Amino acid sequence: MVKCYTKAGCISNYEAATPAQRNALKESYQTSQETLVKAYTKMDNQFMANLKRAHEKNMRRQEALAEEFYRAVDHESEILGCGRKCYNYGVQHHHSPHQIMEECCNDGVIRIKYTNVNVAAVIENNYGPIENLSMEDF
Repeated sequence: MVKCYTKAGCISNYEAATPAQRNALKESYQTSQETLVKAYTKMDNQFMANLKRAHEKNMRRQEALAEEFYRAVDHESEILGCGRKCYNYGVQHHHSPHQIMEECCNDGVIRIKYTNVNVAAVIENNYGPIENLSMEDF
């Protein structure tokens, strides 16, 4: 995390300052270099502790979301009659939903097959000739 913190440019101005800039800062606060180092070190340590806490909270949220998602996957795979192992594998390996459904769910209640569809024919069968439709109808 420290590498990321440094790479992102989150180091304090004091760390990036030249010796002349550090000396000018010391003079403007009428203090010693040692006091400045202690103050900036304390500030950096506090920032890193807050960053670590935020990271840990985010990881816990992500884990909870993943658990909820997999519970939903199990539930849906049971409803659709999908092979749970196949379904979970597809989800974990970021397969598309239609790929998962086609590969895993064709042994249950539904049968899925993706194919090209003549959209114009479907529209005409349901709504009549396309040339008679207005833009609002689309």
